[in-house]
Amino acid sequence: MKCVDYGDIEYFLGIGRAKLRRMIQAGEFPDPIPSGQKEVRLFPLKSVTDWIQSKEAVRVKNNGTPPVHLRKN
Repeated sequence: MKCVDYGDIEYFLGIGRAKLRRMIQAGEFPDPIPSGQKEVRLFPLKSVTDWIQSKEAVRVKNNGTPPVHLRKN
């Protein structure tokens, strides 16, 4: 299984770690793979790409406006 870490996701989405953590806690983003190491959080690549594609579909539906939780504050 291919995985991505926090840094990769932050780079892809252009958001910070704190916002990503809030999204995970709120259930708005796929959960990381359970790991014994707290510092290392890996996410299945398939679930992340599926999530990104679903958000892109919402963006297209909304005429280019990003979903509320991805807007820059």
